[in-house]
Amino acid sequence: MLQMKKNNVTLFMAELAAEIGPFSAHLHNAAWQYEQFSTLIKNVPEKWVVFCMDFAENYTCLYQDEAQSAHWNHGQVTLFSIVAYYHCQSCSANMNESLIFITPDRKHDSHAVHCFNKIANEYLKRKKIVIDRQIHFSDGAASQFKSKTPFEDLRKGSDDFGFHIEKHLFGSRHGKGPCNGEFGVVKRTVANAVKSRTTIVRTAEEFYMYAKGALTKPKDTDEKCCHTQRAFFLVEEKDIQRQRPDRINVKAIKDTRKKHGVKSLADGTLATRLLSCFCRECTTQNGTCINLEHVDDWESTSKKNKSVPLNKRDIGSKITDKTQKRNMIKKDENQEIK
Repeated sequence: MLQMKKNNVTLFMAELAAEIGPFSAHLHNAAWQYEQFSTLIKNVPEKWVVFCMDFAENYTCLYQDEAQSAHWNHGQVTLFSIVAYYHCQSCSANMNESLIFITPDRKHDSHAVHCFNKIANEYLKRKKIVIDRQIHFSDGAASQFKSKTPFEDLRKGSDDFGFHIEKHLFGSRHGKGPCNGEFGVVKRTVANAVKSRTTIVRTAEEFYMYAKGALTKPKDTDEKCCHTQRAFFLVEEKDIQRQRPDRINVKAIKDTRKKHGVKSLADGTLATRLLSCFCRECTTQNGTCINLEHVDDWESTSKKNKSVPLNKRDIGSKITDKTQKRNMIKKDENQEIK
């Protein structure tokens, strides 16, 4: 809750100076992560697949003509989207395929995300898409993408799917992306159909049947080589496995909230990075990253070295800032007493 706070200008400037640094870093992280995502999807490397994924706000099943009592008992449908980027099998052009998962399950958690990823990879395998490395982009929601269980799924990605996975997170509260556009199209189309009395949607299955028939791309009459596609999947509650002690009872990674890049290594461990980078050197894993002034290098989580500031000057500046602020506050308090 916002509260009114009154004090003198000196204290205000001290607090502003203390907060402007973290805020500037926050804006830089958000802009940098989205720039890396945009760079990658414009030129996806051969045998790479990029997933951008997110949950939507649940769709509420409304009726154009409903009994009065129905107002208090509306069902809901959970939507999850994966926008996949990869090379077309026919002409090697960049593909953009939206995979929309529809389920009556209302728990937006990492177990559901793992189930959706499994279905998506099985679908791509049926299409004979060859995958050597998969990149996941998402927001930083802890219950879904950025905590110990999603990271453990990432670590065992090679066992589950047969290839290594990297997870990259957008900046905090800056996770809007192509998934949101897909949600808008799907939910608006179904809602307009309900209002025009074209269909009635009471359950996740009915939502799935209408959306699949109206929005699947390509249609049967479209050309074979279509680079913008959309597919729908109905996922039952029983299909989502939540009894996974080997993925739950694991140790968390230190400073998880600060990390924006996590990947699995060949030795079965994880490596983390404060910010992502997809320059040529990082993509080919050959040479030194050209953006080291912005990002750090990958660091294995198996290392037990304690993290330290970049240099002693950083420590001194932080201590000096805190001391100056504390002295200002004490000085103001003494003046008020006098």
